[in-house]
Amino acid sequence: MTELRAACLANRRRALGVLVDALLAIDERGAKFARRAVYALPALDDCNAAEHLAARQPEPRDPQQRAELAKLAIWFDSARTKASLGNPRDAIPLLVDIADRAERLGYHPLVAEALRVAGREQLPLKETASVATLRRALHAAQAGADDVLIAEISIDLGASASIANRPEAERDELIAAARAAVARLRWRQDSTLVGMESFLGWAVGQDALARGALDVAEREMRAAVAAGVTAFGAHDRRLPALRNGLAQVLKRLGKQDEAAVVWAQSLDTEHLTSSSSSVARVPDLGGVPLSLVEAAWELRDVGRDAEAQAFVDRVRREMAGTTLPAFLSGTLDDLESSIALERGDLVKARTLNERALATLGATAISAHAAGFHQTRGEILEASGDCVGARAAYRDVLAVTSHHTIEQAVRLGLARCLAKGGDLGEAAAMFDREIADGIDIARTVPTTLLAAADVHWRLGAHDKAHELAREGLRAIAKTPVLVREQAALAVWILSHPT
Repeated sequence: MTELRAACLANRRRALGVLVDALLAIDERGAKFARRAVYALPALDDCNAAEHLAARQPEPRDPQQRAELAKLAIWFDSARTKASLGNPRDAIPLLVDIADRAERLGYHPLVAEALRVAGREQLPLKETASVATLRRALHAAQAGADDVLIAEISIDLGASASIANRPEAERDELIAAARAAVARLRWRQDSTLVGMESFLGWAVGQDALARGALDVAEREMRAAVAAGVTAFGAHDRRLPALRNGLAQVLKRLGKQDEAAVVWAQSLDTEHLTSSSSSVARVPDLGGVPLSLVEAAWELRDVGRDAEAQAFVDRVRREMAGTTLPAFLSGTLDDLESSIALERGDLVKARTLNERALATLGATAISAHAAGFHQTRGEILEASGDCVGARAAYRDVLAVTSHHTIEQAVRLGLARCLAKGGDLGEAAAMFDREIADGIDIARTVPTTLLAAADVHWRLGAHDKAHELAREGLRAIAKTPVLVREQAALAVWILSHPT
C-alpha cells in the first residue's frame, strides 16, 4: 500500500510540475484560465484511498512498457493542462492519441482518464463524438476496474443523455452503472466517495426531469444539494450546478419564488472562475461557469434585476485588469442591457446592446448570438420603431430553434401587430403562445395584459377580463413584479364590464 501511495503522490507532483512550467510560459489569454487549471489538477486526497489504488489495474511489469507508460503519463498531464488553460480543440486530438497508445499497451486506467478529459472537453463544444468518446472511456474504466472513473463517467453520460433526451434504456443502464460503482466505493469506505453521491443524485434528478417525474426529480435534486453542501461547503464552486438543477425542477413545478431563492444561492459562490471538478463539470464562458450566467439570467427573468446586475458587476470587478473574452463580454452586456430596458433606461440599453453586437464583429446573425438580436428588437420596439423591431425579430426566427427565444420574438411580433392595428392576427398569436405556456415568468403578466387589451378592442370583454385576472394570479408566483401588478389592476379598473 505504501508503494501505491508513493507512486500516486509522484504522479501528482509530476502533474503540478507540468502546470507550473505551462504557467511560466503563459500568454495573457491563458492567464484567465489559470485558476481553472489549478482546479483541474488531480486531487491529493485520492492518494489516501488505498482500497481504490489496490483495486484498479496495476501498471505493467515489463520495464520497456513501464517506460512507455511513464512517457504517455507526462503527455497526458501536458494535454490536460493545455485543455484546462483554454485550448481544448488543440488538446482533444492529443488526448485521443494518448488513449490509443495506452490501449495498445493494454493499460486501461490511462485510456479511461485521457478519453474522459477529451469527452468532457467535447461536450461544451457540442462535438457529436463526445458521447462515443465517453462511452469508450467507460468501457476502459470497467476493464481497468477503476470504480471512481466508472462512477464519474457514468454520471457524466447519464446526465448528458437525460439532457439530450436519449432512450430511457440507455439512461437506465448508465445510472445503474454509476449506482453500482458508488455502492462499491461506499462498501470499501473509500475516501474518493466524498461528493460523488451528490452528483449521482444530480444525474438521477436530471433523468427524472427528462422523464417528467417531477416529484422524483425534486426529491433527488434536494438530496443532491444537501449532500453537496455537506461534502464541499455551502459556497463551494461545485454547488451552482447542483442548485441550478434543483431550481429548474422547482420552476417546472410552478414554485417560482423558491426557484429564485435557489438561483440566488448559486451566485453566492466563493470563486467566479470555472473548475474541472471530479464530476459534472459545467461548461464556461471565458472562464466563468455557465451555471452562474444561467442563474443570473433566471433571476432577471423572474424580476430580481438587482441580483442579476450585482452578478454582472462582480464579474467585471473581479476580472478587472484583464480583457474579457468576446462572448463573455457580449453576454454580460446583453444581460445588463435587458435589465436597463426593463428599468426604462433606453439610452443605456441601446448603448450596451450595440456594444454586445460589436463583440461579434461584422458577421451575419448566428444562432448562438440570437439573444443579442432579440434584445435589439425589444429596444427598437420600446423606442416606437415597430418596423425595425419586426425586421430584427424575423432575423432571429430565421436562425434560432431555441424555444424561449422563439417565443419571446413571436410575442414581440404580436405586440407590434397590435400597435399597427392588426388586432385579429395579434390576438391569434397571443392566444397560441399563452396556450403553449409562457417560458419567462416576468413576461407572463405583461403578455396576458397585452392579450387582454387586444381582445377588449375586438369586443371580447369577458375574455379580456379573464386574461387580466389570470395575469394577477400569475403575479402571485413572482410577487416582486410590483409594476406589472399595478398595470393589471389599473387596466381592470379602467375597463369595467
